[in-house]
Amino acid sequence: MILEVDFGNTRIKWRFIEPGSAAVQAGHASSVSSTVSGFLADLQGFQKPEQVRVASVRKGDSLTEFNDWLRNIWGISPRFATVTQHCAGVTNSYAEVSRMGVDRWLAMLSAYNRSRGACIVVDGGTALTIDVLDANGQHIGGYILPGLALMAAALEANTGIRLRSTDDQVTCRPGNSTEQAVYNGALAAAVALIEKTHSAIAADMHPVATYLSGGDALELRACLDGLEEVNIVPDLVLDGLVLACPEPTVESGAVDTDKLGH
Repeated sequence: MILEVDFGNTRIKWRFIEPGSAAVQAGHASSVSSTVSGFLADLQGFQKPEQVRVASVRKGDSLTEFNDWLRNIWGISPRFATVTQHCAGVTNSYAEVSRMGVDRWLAMLSAYNRSRGACIVVDGGTALTIDVLDANGQHIGGYILPGLALMAAALEANTGIRLRSTDDQVTCRPGNSTEQAVYNGALAAAVALIEKTHSAIAADMHPVATYLSGGDALELRACLDGLEEVNIVPDLVLDGLVLACPEPTVESGAVDTDKLGH
């Protein structure tokens, strides 16, 4: 088996898959863990995998703890995906590819290899990212802005607004309370940008598929009925790992941690 790990800003997603498969349906286990210690405790019950491949936007102690555990317990080193200029049919628009988050890059690889055409890739997590690819896999560019929860937190931190706990469903309708106004406003702003991005490119590219992932994907999807094709793919980043870290040899887009100085 292969262990695939996505170290996000606020949580860790991981799964085991069979060699030769990039599909989550082939996984033997799938889980989410918020801390490295909790994640490593979860791994204790599994047999040693043949390899480990990782996407990480984290740096420092979290990765050191993970690397040390793998070497001490399983005797293996993980392979970390990196951002490159070209990979799996996708061409990066960044002049400095190292400035792009690897999670965005892997999500683009996965989305384009699903659509084989123009697509918009949206990750509704701690940050909301929107990236656009044309039919040839050229990355046109993207947006990065606070995620829905971060938008609300920014208002609390910088204004006199104080939000109460609420069970109200978040929608794009105008709110009838401060909580609804803030949370619905954040969602409406995110949806408006996605729709504007789609309308700006749809005239020149058709069809345009939209792929959503991240914790806010369901809320975003509920407000995007006007778009032609919208797909929720929770594991876009994990699905991109097999493209950036192909088997059986380390190729462009993957690097062994021994070369990272850990």
